[in-house]
Amino acid sequence: MQSIMIIGSWRWGIYEEALARGFSSLGTKVFKFSCNCDETSFNIQQPFKHWRKIKTINNNLLSACVENRPDMLFFYRGTFILPSSIKQLKRLLPRTIICFYHNDNPYVSLKNLLKYFFFLHSLKFADITYEYRPSNLIDCLKFKAANPKLLMSHYRTDYHWWNGTFDLSQKAYDVIFAGHYENDGRVEYVKSIFNAGIDLHIFDKSWGKIFERYNWPQTNCHDRLS
Repeated sequence: MQSIMIIGSWRWGIYEEALARGFSSLGTKVFKFSCNCDETSFNIQQPFKHWRKIKTINNNLLSACVENRPDMLFFYRGTFILPSSIKQLKRLLPRTIICFYHNDNPYVSLKNLLKYFFFLHSLKFADITYEYRPSNLIDCLKFKAANPKLLMSHYRTDYHWWNGTFDLSQKAYDVIFAGHYENDGRVEYVKSIFNAGIDLHIFDKSWGKIFERYNWPQTNCHDRLS
């Protein structure tokens, strides 16, 4: 039986857990490793503030990998995994495929370049670098990432589905988008929808300035759904 170890924060069921369930359903043995180190207040001092915890996480990861010897290591963000640990894993487990993935955009803004410093400088040791958006296939090359591949959004069949409880004849809007703003091409999609005369409503106030810039109706920009 093939095996994979998924390394991530395991804070949200739609990310690492969904990936693990998918691999399990295909008959792959899944090992889980949590490297959560409180990203909520990350700043340039945080790697030093949490250095002891970071070293513990990395040492535990090395031990877990050597003990289980998975066929693949999948780093889901892996913010606090040191490049030196990845380099060491390449030496200790030469037959294990090492993959990196980030569902946000670690390549933009000084804040992200600092926040994801370890991640970005680990890419050169990976066998596969999975990217969320096409533009990142080029961005990752700046960090000498080898073999970049596109891995876009997915959905959970047990979660993202219509259960038939809504009366579509009473719908209030033509299209709803529930998600934050990000400069990854989604503005162009929204612009096309508005230009087509479709009544689109977005539920996330991070779009407020974008609505002002393009003179879109502010009544179509709502608070985030809870």
